[in-house]
Amino acid sequence: MGTVFDSLPEAYEFYNLYSWESGFGIRYGKSRQNVRGSKCMQEIVCGSAGKPVRDNSTSTRTNCPTLIRLLRTEDHGWFISEQRMSHNHPMLRTCAEKLHCPSHKHIDKYTRDLVKHLRENNVNLSKVYSIIGSLFGRMENVPFTKRCLRNFCGKLSREQADQKTPISHQARAMEVAIQQVLPGTTHRWCKWHVLRKAKESLGAHYTKRGDFQPEFHKVLNGMLTVDEFETAWMILLEKYKLQNNAFMSQIYEVRHKWAKPYFSEKFCAKMTSTQRSESANHLLKENVLTTVMVFRGEV
Repeated sequence: MGTVFDSLPEAYEFYNLYSWESGFGIRYGKSRQNVRGSKCMQEIVCGSAGKPVRDNSTSTRTNCPTLIRLLRTEDHGWFISEQRMSHNHPMLRTCAEKLHCPSHKHIDKYTRDLVKHLRENNVNLSKVYSIIGSLFGRMENVPFTKRCLRNFCGKLSREQADQKTPISHQARAMEVAIQQVLPGTTHRWCKWHVLRKAKESLGAHYTKRGDFQPEFHKVLNGMLTVDEFETAWMILLEKYKLQNNAFMSQIYEVRHKWAKPYFSEKFCAKMTSTQRSESANHLLKENVLTTVMVFRGEV
C-alpha cells in the first residue's frame, strides 16, 4: 500500500514479478478517467478475475477478487491505493504452470535493459540466458521462456542492424572513401591490424616473456565501459613506463576507432577484424578460381 511508480507499465511489471513468485498471473482490469479525459484510476487484477465467457469451458476465470488499485498522483505518477490478496483458486506451483499465464510470456523492462546491454557487448544468447538464470536462482525460475528471449534478441538485432559499422585497416584513403560513400556510418579499425602494429612498434615489450602482452590484450578485449578502458590504459602505461611511447600515444588519440567500449551501442555482428572476409577471399581465390580454370582447360 502506498508504493509509488513513475508509470503504469512500471507498476504492472512490479506486480507481475510479485505474481510470479506467488503463483498467479495478472492482467489489466477496470479503469476510470477524470473530467479532462485523462486516466486517473487503473486496476490490475488476478488472471482468474471475472467470469468465464462460456459455461462448461476450460477458462481459468473464477471471479477471483485479488487486485491492486492504482490512483494518479499530482505529478502524474501512480500509487497503490488498495490491495486485495484473497485468491479463491489454487495457486500455481511449478514454473511450467506459471509460464502458461499470458503475463508471464513476456520479458519485464529491467530484464530487457540487461539483455540489451549484454547483447550490445556481443554476449551470445546461451550465455545471456545463463546469466539471467543465475539472477533468478536457477534456470527453472526464469519467468519467461527461452523462445521469448530469442524473439526479443532477434528484434534487438534487427534494430541494431540499421546502424552500419564498416571495419577496415588504418588506411587514410579507406577512411576518406567510407566517409564519402557511406555517410552517417561508424568506421571501425580492424583489431588484428592494431595488434600487428603493436607487435611491430613495441618490439621487446610485446614479444619478450612477461605480462605486457596478455595485459595489453585484456585492455583491448575485456573492458566494457569507457571509464574501465581509460583507467586500465593509464595503469598499463604507468606499469611499463610507456607514457612517452610514440605508438601508444598515437593509437590512444584514435581509440574511438578501435577500443571496444566506444562501439558498445554499434552493431558489428561480432566482427572486430577484417580477417574473416580476407580468409573468405583467399578461399575463393584458391578454390573457385581454380575450378573455373579447370573447366576452361587451363590447368
